[in-house]
Amino acid sequence: MAKKIAFIYFLIGILWISSSDTLLDIIAAFLGLNPSIIYWIGIFKGFFYVGITSLILYFYLRKSFRKEADQRIAYQRLFEENPIPMWISSKKEFRFLAVNQAAINKYGYSREEFLKMTIMDIRSASEIERLNNYFQKVSADTPDDFIWKHQTKSGKEFFVRISVMETVFEGTASRFASSTDVDEIIKTQQANAELNTQLIAYKNRLENILSSVSDIIWSCEIDSFKINYINDACTSVYGYTPDEFLTNSDLWFSTIIDEDKAIIGENYKRLLKEGHSESEYRIRHKDGSIRVIYDRNVLVRNQEGLPDSINGVSSDITKAKELQEKIIKDEKNMHALINNTEDLIWLVNKDMQLVVGNDPYLKRIEKITGQKPKQGDYVVYKEKDYALWNRFKVHFDRALAGEKAHFEDSTNFPNEGERIIEINLTPVTDQKGEVTDISCFVRNITDRHLNSRKIKLQNDSLNEIAWLQSHTVRAPLANIIGLVQLINHDDLNDQNNQKILKFLEEESFKLDEIIHKIVQKTKQVPGVSLQKKPTSEL
Repeated sequence: MAKKIAFIYFLIGILWISSSDTLLDIIAAFLGLNPSIIYWIGIFKGFFYVGITSLILYFYLRKSFRKEADQRIAYQRLFEENPIPMWISSKKEFRFLAVNQAAINKYGYSREEFLKMTIMDIRSASEIERLNNYFQKVSADTPDDFIWKHQTKSGKEFFVRISVMETVFEGTASRFASSTDVDEIIKTQQANAELNTQLIAYKNRLENILSSVSDIIWSCEIDSFKINYINDACTSVYGYTPDEFLTNSDLWFSTIIDEDKAIIGENYKRLLKEGHSESEYRIRHKDGSIRVIYDRNVLVRNQEGLPDSINGVSSDITKAKELQEKIIKDEKNMHALINNTEDLIWLVNKDMQLVVGNDPYLKRIEKITGQKPKQGDYVVYKEKDYALWNRFKVHFDRALAGEKAHFEDSTNFPNEGERIIEINLTPVTDQKGEVTDISCFVRNITDRHLNSRKIKLQNDSLNEIAWLQSHTVRAPLANIIGLVQLINHDDLNDQNNQKILKFLEEESFKLDEIIHKIVQKTKQVPGVSLQKKPTSEL
C-alpha cells in the first residue's frame, strides 16, 4: 500500500509540474508577464501543490489509521470475545503470547498464568511426546488441523481439534491456534467404535450360534417370499445351501409336497390375521426323501404398521414323528398287554393317590366301591379299613425308601369270599434316582394256595401209603414166604404141613387187611382214581 501511495504521489507530481509549467508559460506569454512575477507564481504553485497534497495525504492517512485502528479493535474483540478458546504462541519457544477469555475459562488458568506457560503445559506427558514428534515432521504439506488431548488446570483431560495458522505477533514469528472442544464427539466416536466392534463380535457369535443349531432360522419378504436370511441348517434339512435359497425365491415352495401346499396357504392367512402361526407339513429333500417340517412364524410390521416381512424357525421333526408313532403303537401294545390279564396293575404317587390303572383294576375297584376310580383317588382309605391300610403302609414305606416290596395278604371280596392275593410294590424313580411313584401289582393266588394244600394232602397220603407198603406189608409177606419154604413138598400129608397152611391162612388174612387199608388210603388221595381202565386204553 505504501509503494502504491508513493507511486501515485510521484505520478501526480510529475503531471502537475509539467502541466502547470506549460500552462504558466502560455498565460505569461499571453498576458506579457515579467519574469519576477512568473517566478513568484512558480513558487506559489509549488506551495499550493504541497499544501493541497499534504491535506489530501493527511485526511487519507487519518482515515486509514482510524480504519486500521477499528480493524485492530475489531480483530482484538473477535479474538478476545470469541467463544472458541484461542491463543497465540511463539513459534520458537512455544510460549503463550496471548490468550482469549474462552481459553481462560476452559483451561482454568488466569491470563497471567497463561503468559508464563508454554503450549506443553496444557498437555499430558504422552501428548507432549506426540507434539514433539509432530514439530519434527511438520512441513508445508502437513495438515494444520489435528485432534489432541489437552488437560485443564485441575488435571481433567479432554479432546480438542486444534487449527493452526502461522503469523507474526508484535514482531515475533508466532502461531495462531483455535481449540474446539470435540470431547463428546470423540468419546461418542470411540464408544461407537467399541460398540461397533462389540456388534461385529456379537454378530459373529450369533452367526456361529445360528450355524450350529439344527433348527432352520430364516426371514423372508411378505409378498414375494424372497429369502433374506437363512442359516446353514437348511443344507441338512432340505439338501440345499443358503446361497441356493437366497438366489431362488421359488425353491422353498417347490420342495413342499403337493398335498400339503394348502396348509401353507391356510398358515399364511392365519399369520396375517393373528401375527403368528404354527404349521406342520412335508417337504421333499434334495435326495428325494420325505421330511416332516414344523414351522413357527412371526409377522414383522414396519413403522407404518404394515406387514413387512416374516421371521420363522423350522424344525425337522421327521424322527420325532416316527418316534411319536412308535410310542403310540407301543402304548397301544402296552395297554393291550396290561389290560389282557386278570392281574391288577396300577400306579400311585407318594401320597397313595392313583395315577393310572389297568382295566381289571378299574373294574375291580368299581365293583367293590360302586364308583369308577379316577386319577387322584386314594387307593387305600385309612378310615374304611385301618388294618388293611396299616399292612399296606408298612410295605409302601419300604418301596418309598427304594426297596422292592413283596408280600401276601388275604381279604374278603363281596360275594366272593376270602381271597389270597400276592402284592408287589416297585419304586419308580426319576433321572436323579429319586422315588416319584410306586408301581403296584396284585395277583389272585387263591387257586394256587388251594392246589398247594391239595398237593400237601396228597403227598401226606402217599407218604403214609408208602410207609404201609414198606413196613406193614413186609411182615405178613415175609411170614408167608418163610412158611412156604417150610412146607414138606415130598410128603404133602405131613402133619406139619397142616399147621403151616393154617399159619399161611392167618398171614394171608393179615395181608389182605393191609391191602384193603392201602386201597382205602389211596381212594382218599386227591386226583387218584382206582377205576379199572378199559383194555383199549392199556
